[in-house]
Amino acid sequence: MLLRTIILVLSAASALSAAVPRGKPCPTTTTPPDGKITATTKQRGNKVAVVGKVLNGAELFGGIPFAQPPTGDLRWAHPLPAEYGAAVDATQLGDICPQDLTYSAIAYNMSEDCLNLNVQRPVGTSPKDKLPVLFWIYGGGFVGGNSAKYTSPYLVNYGAATGRPFVLVTANHRLGYLGWPYGDDFAKNNAGNLGLRDQILALEWARDNIAGFGGDPKKVTVFGLSAGAISVSIMMLDKKQKLFRGAIMQSGPASATGVYRVDEAWQEPYDEFARLAGCAAPVNTTRWACLKALPGPQVWNASIAIHNNLTWMAPYFNAPSIDGEILPDHPYDLIKRGNVANIPFISGTVADEGTVFVFDPLIPKDENGTRQFIKGMFPHGLPDPLLDKIIKMYPNDPAVGSPFGTGNETFGEPPAWKQTTAIFGDMPFESKRRWFHRSANKHGNCNTWSYLWKTKNPTTPAMYGFAHADDVSYMFGQVNVTANYTAEEVEVSEAIMNYWINFAYYLDPNGKDSRRRSNTFEPPPGVDHPNTTAVFPFWPVHSFPKNKDTLLFSPGNITIIQDDYREEQIDTFLLPEMIRPLGQ
Repeated sequence: MLLRTIILVLSAASALSAAVPRGKPCPTTTTPPDGKITATTKQRGNKVAVVGKVLNGAELFGGIPFAQPPTGDLRWAHPLPAEYGAAVDATQLGDICPQDLTYSAIAYNMSEDCLNLNVQRPVGTSPKDKLPVLFWIYGGGFVGGNSAKYTSPYLVNYGAATGRPFVLVTANHRLGYLGWPYGDDFAKNNAGNLGLRDQILALEWARDNIAGFGGDPKKVTVFGLSAGAISVSIMMLDKKQKLFRGAIMQSGPASATGVYRVDEAWQEPYDEFARLAGCAAPVNTTRWACLKALPGPQVWNASIAIHNNLTWMAPYFNAPSIDGEILPDHPYDLIKRGNVANIPFISGTVADEGTVFVFDPLIPKDENGTRQFIKGMFPHGLPDPLLDKIIKMYPNDPAVGSPFGTGNETFGEPPAWKQTTAIFGDMPFESKRRWFHRSANKHGNCNTWSYLWKTKNPTTPAMYGFAHADDVSYMFGQVNVTANYTAEEVEVSEAIMNYWINFAYYLDPNGKDSRRRSNTFEPPPGVDHPNTTAVFPFWPVHSFPKNKDTLLFSPGNITIIQDDYREEQIDTFLLPEMIRPLGQ
């Protein structure tokens, strides 16, 4: 494996070295004969080196701290910028944030000191290049996920190979009760949305430092999956945000999880969390002080254990909340008022969003089980009249259940399983995506694109259909014909990579000339395209109510369809009487 040391010198904030000062000039650069890259600020004489390596054909700077360790007194505190006292060894990936790794196929180092990020770029990138930046926020239901998983170089290398090099940033954020808590103590101590604050601080780090890595801080596109996409959409509810100029949301619109005030929902799970941690009734101290003083593993294990308690529906009790600052009101109300950043965006879903979320022992045996499952998604339950409306629109008939288009096949499960998965896919995902997108159009944002994903991951069981997150491996370029992917599936991977990279460059998935109407992808002059037979159609904007144009990603059939499937059923979740009970 080719390794090459890369030295990047970033500025320090004081004589002892600290984070790069915000708002300061970008570093000047020199390239000495030994191949090391050196950057020095014009105003500070102190230097902090960041040392990376070449891994699988791309330059990687891994595990760079962007925040001080959120431990001790900083547990459940707003993140503070990192302080660098010496050279940063970025040749290895950093620790991931505490989570349940029982079913992980990869062994990770885990600790509360996990607020680090990774930067990848093409080999030979110079700080003078000012490349577009793609900033990834992972999914995982706000209780799992990590940035290390997405340091695959294939997407970065593909951009370079097709004449559109860019810089990729992936960052960690706190999870579970450490990052997305609900409960009275968290409200009293302004400790909601900590994971979201971590993401924002990481984006601020990119704004202040990415120029030294060859990126352009004015050309940042943020993209994410599931919980990551929900986070992106919530950040877009600040019309004044200047941290990114474009957004891509994959299976995760605002309000996909119910959003409440920090102290008005999910108190019972928090009480149980405190009990599991050993702080239910502390002596001579408060519950809050007791929890803050605990050893890390005692807190992590309690957070993990509460999610294995199926009395409540995870991840809903660890999720974004109305904190009066980052999120001042219900997303539904903010979106309705047009309080959304008017920036170009792409949003889409897979065809069978709900299938992977309804699993043993939660699989309902009959329609009554479906009702109980749906009720469990909400902290105060759901009134029967509203449940009746939902059940009327989603009958217990496997022919109309999810995975859609599979007839009466139930894959060995009760018919109610397909009923429940259809509801779970449309209620949190499809209805909220459609509402977010159409509302943005109504309020004047015409630079928006919509997609529907119907391409299987070969490792996904047939019963899950086109499942949640199936698009991610394709988007990161991790497919090839030797791993059970067909040539048509590889072409789908090329298509999504091309559209995403074009968007990072031009804020238009079609490329530089947005007026183009041809049906073929046109690589830059002089660049050999890896797949000369690929055909990628022009992707028109989604402009509701004028049109509902949506790009269908399907092997051998990448084409334009209308975003009007299950219109009446999906609209059920946007009825006025549904809004507050659903936490929208």
